[in-house]
Amino acid sequence: MASAAHLPLPSSPCAPSSSLLPSVCTRELDEKWHGACSFLLFSRAPYNPTPTAERASLPVSSARPSAAAASPQPSPRPSESPRSPVSPVASRERRCKEDNTFGAVPPPSSDRVLLAARKAEILWKAREEELTEEQSGSHSDPAKEVFNRFFSEDAEERLVAAASISSLCAALGDGRKDFIAFLLSFVETENDSLVLEVVARELHWLLSHACPKPSEAVVAARVDPESCELSVLVSLLQTLLWTADETVKETALAAFYRLFSLASLSEADEPAAAGKKSATVFINVFLPRLWRLLADGSAKAQQVAAQLLPSALFHLQGTLDDLSRNPAEGSDAPRAEIREKLERSREQLVDAFVKYVCGGPDLSSLTLQLEAGKHLPLFVAFVAKVLHSAPSRFASGDANAKDKLDPTDANAPEAATRILHALREALQAVLRAASEALKMQGIRALAAMAQTDPVVFRTLGDNLLPMLFADPSWRIRAAVCEALDRLGLFLVSSVPSKSSDHGQDKDSSEEEQDSLLPEAALGPGTCIVSVLIQFLKDRDLNVKAAALRTTRKLVKMTGNCSGVLQSFLEEGESIFSAVGISQNAPILVECMATVCTMAEAAKTEEGKWQLTVFAFSLLRVDDWHVALCFLKNLHIFVASPPPSFLSVLLTRLDMLVNLPSSRWRVRACVLQQLPLLLLLPEVDEETSTQLWLLLLQLLQDDVWAVRQEGPAAIEQLVMNVRPEKDHLLEAARARGREDDAISGDRAREESLHATRLAREALLEKLVPVLEQLRDDSRSFVRGEVSRYVLGLQRLYSKEVWNLVFAPLLERIADDRIPQTRYAAAKAIQILLAYEAAGHAPSVVPSEWLQKMKKKLADDPDPDVVEAVLEE
Repeated sequence: MASAAHLPLPSSPCAPSSSLLPSVCTRELDEKWHGACSFLLFSRAPYNPTPTAERASLPVSSARPSAAAASPQPSPRPSESPRSPVSPVASRERRCKEDNTFGAVPPPSSDRVLLAARKAEILWKAREEELTEEQSGSHSDPAKEVFNRFFSEDAEERLVAAASISSLCAALGDGRKDFIAFLLSFVETENDSLVLEVVARELHWLLSHACPKPSEAVVAARVDPESCELSVLVSLLQTLLWTADETVKETALAAFYRLFSLASLSEADEPAAAGKKSATVFINVFLPRLWRLLADGSAKAQQVAAQLLPSALFHLQGTLDDLSRNPAEGSDAPRAEIREKLERSREQLVDAFVKYVCGGPDLSSLTLQLEAGKHLPLFVAFVAKVLHSAPSRFASGDANAKDKLDPTDANAPEAATRILHALREALQAVLRAASEALKMQGIRALAAMAQTDPVVFRTLGDNLLPMLFADPSWRIRAAVCEALDRLGLFLVSSVPSKSSDHGQDKDSSEEEQDSLLPEAALGPGTCIVSVLIQFLKDRDLNVKAAALRTTRKLVKMTGNCSGVLQSFLEEGESIFSAVGISQNAPILVECMATVCTMAEAAKTEEGKWQLTVFAFSLLRVDDWHVALCFLKNLHIFVASPPPSFLSVLLTRLDMLVNLPSSRWRVRACVLQQLPLLLLLPEVDEETSTQLWLLLLQLLQDDVWAVRQEGPAAIEQLVMNVRPEKDHLLEAARARGREDDAISGDRAREESLHATRLAREALLEKLVPVLEQLRDDSRSFVRGEVSRYVLGLQRLYSKEVWNLVFAPLLERIADDRIPQTRYAAAKAIQILLAYEAAGHAPSVVPSEWLQKMKKKLADDPDPDVVEAVLEE
């Protein structure tokens, strides 16, 4: 028997084949087969076959949406120079990573947005063709035709016009500024939210691709700050922020983020001039507009200001960092005055944002708090920038985290201390608020702090987390538990500070950053384990479910479950006893999923056995979701099974298959997993017989969705069979007798010969199953034998074909039911097509194929004749 360690999951792709025929359960064969053999579709289930080698190897095409549909992120420009902390490439890549986090556009709210983008693309492609061909007598201007659509009363026409904004800007050249001014008047009168969304998407795309050119925008901002293109863009995006549609506002905010970063892009290639141009744009354009919003007492203006302040502060701090990075500017008095002015502006903007977050007792203040709280993660990123750039122990690499973050420290810079105090004040106000929505925003901000730099923000996390762990609201406790994979970074002491790597080029993704949680964090007695156990024992089932999901995330992240294993088993038994087996309980599905995850990570055999026993208990629950979760992870449990594993498993499988409440999805999954069990080593004869009988029962199931998994299961069973000791010995003896006739690597030849012997030995069990299907009373089951023959013929020799598979197919071709003969005709037609391709030798004799073709061509049923003669 084969070893289970070598057998992949039945749902996994198997080894690639050189056959030109589609594998047994590919969509192409299924459409060709069941499109014609409609009599087989007695149960029309959704198509979801087991993947096979050929299907898994098919290329997946992904069409890139146009500019209006989705705004791509700007890619860094290639450079010949090596990367360094101040190189243009490193600076640009760092900005792109920040843009991917905070400046990404939300997905389209409707398919009409994508359709409008496609129509606009077709229009401009036609325009390019007209310009290329220079057709005589054609005086129409497609750009003007598209522009006139803005004045149409039809919303679809205006939608296509809005999707053409980027193309119109490229065509207008220097006239782009007037066109953007027109867009300002257009959005002020437009009442269709989808049109406004597409306008915001197009503006985001333009700003993401540095249009207008940063250098030109800086010059215009210096000469005419009130009416320059940047100022018009600010007014346009601000008008979009005043709309009621949330998607429009999110897209406009993402575009504002790109707009704030536009000026700094102009100096990315000039490290010596860092900060000059972006400071000019902030002082002349951005800051005056922000002061006007802050001075406006209307609720709408205050909400817009609350949305924009974190993004403005984030990029303003980047400008200050650029000014500080150049030592030549430090001795320049005017530059020092500019920096001092920007720092004062930063303090005022921070105070204004914290005021919005803290709010007041009235309802309008709560609305403003909620609007400002949405952007706390970006405000956290701004504070991290300030602390990283501070010339003190805030940015040092010392290990004393408590002293490092004490804002009362005399060595801490005053500005950094004040901003850290402001962040603490804002978070305390949010987390102590009566509104659960505000507390949720505070939890997201704490998670952002942990992901940004858990060492720098450790003191704040230590002070604020305990109040959340004991919050009276189950929703808050569940949200904190769900975020524990990030908040847990506050609870470990071995996480390296990211501030020590600040300014260096880092290519790690968010998933790699999550892996900073060490394996020992989930060991016995750790702080994270104590908190996790507290949530597992919570009085509310929703919190327990969140704790189970978080346990899975932490176990996958650390690869360790030793600290939480026993507590989980105790609490799991308690939940199982309270819920019972006769009702549909989602929390038991969570329990089973957690059992499977922990079984994979368990280091001791005793722990794996305990989890297996608990999994068998959960299988008694009358919920097919629980059974599916176990079956899809069956390979984890068979890797190191406890005593009597197979006997208990067979009892559970028989219950899942034969009970009146049995679901076809569960039976199909059992059929997928049977090859894994049949090829386990040292399976006794009685157990093997029971497994083969169960396989036959499922291959004869009344539901087509179950039977469709049969060919793939049989194919994997044959492909993954491993030679036993006697097969290896016989192959070695054959190699010794045929030493002169065999060339090539001796070990490889012996291995291939032993595999052939093992597959032929498997026929002793497989042929009776196929004969039972051939003799079934239902014609559609008999016809499906042809599918098994098609899948297996490439795995055996010509001799096996003549002795086993040819008689099976001939018997199907002689069936009394025309539909069954039609299935045989389709199989013959596919084998003929395979032979005609001629790329590889076939085990099916050509003479036999021609004989069967001639025989079926004389069939009295015209559909059978048409099938076998089909080209």
